Amino acid sequence: MSKINDKQYKKKKKEKEILNKVYNVDNEDRYRLIEEKEAPDFVLEDLKTNETFGVEITKLYYNQSTARLKEIPNYEAKLLKNGIPRKDKETLGVHKIYISIDDEWVYLTDSIGHNLGKYDDYIDALVNVINTKTEKAKKYKKLDYLELFIDDRENFFFFKKIEDFKKFDKSEKIWNAIDKSPFRRIYLFTIINKQEMLRIAGDLHSGPLYEGEEVLKKHKEYMDNLYKDSES
Repeated sequence: MSKINDKQYKKKKKEKEILNKVYNVDNEDRYRLIEEKEAPDFVLEDLKTNETFGVEITKLYYNQSTARLKEIPNYEAKLLKNGIPRKDKETLGVHKIYISIDDEWVYLTDSIGHNLGKYDDYIDALVNVINTKTEKAKKYKKLDYLELFIDDRENFFFFKKIEDFKKFDKSEKIWNAIDKSPFRRIYLFTIINKQEMLRIAGDLHSGPLYEGEEVLKKHKEYMDNLYKDSES
C-alpha cells in the first residue's frame, strides 16, 4: 500500500469510527451505508423514512499551524531543531518548561506551544469550520439533507466545568453560522471537564439520538438550570 493510499485509508477509518458514534452502520436495522467517498464523506439511507442523506466529517483546529503541530508526526521535534517556519511564527512559539523541586523552579525542557486558547479563539475556529463546510456543501450532489460531524482536536473545555460552556453555547456568531448552513444537524464531539461530550445543534426533534419530547424537555430544563446556577 502506498503512503498516499495508507494515509487515505487511516483517514477514512477514523471518520467511520466517528460516524459509528451516532450511526451504527454495521447493523442495518435503521440506517444503511450507501457510499463512502468525499463531498460528503458518507451517504446513508434512513430505512424508516427512505430519505438519503450525507454526513460530512471534519476536524476542529484553531488554524493550520495548530493542525500541523497536532497531526504531523515529530513536527514539534523538527521545529525545536530547525526553528519555527515563517508560516507558523504568528501562532507558534518556543515555551520553557519548568518543574518545582524543593520550592525552586528548575528548567526542564523546551516545547512548542501556541498563543491561542481564549473563548473567542475557539468560537472563531468553530465558526470558520462551519462556514467552510457550508461553502463546500454547495457542490454536493442532491440529497434529502446533510449533517456535519465536528471532531474537536483542540479540546478547549478539557479542564473546564460544563457550566463554562455557556458563553460558547450562547454565542450569536456560532448560531448565525449554524442558521446559515445547510446542515439539518451539527454534532460537536468534544471533551468537557475530562469527559467526552456530544453537543447537537439543529433539528433535535428527529434523528438517531432522538428519544421523545419528554426526554428532550428534561434535557433542556437541566441545561437551563445549570447555566442559571452558574450566574448565581
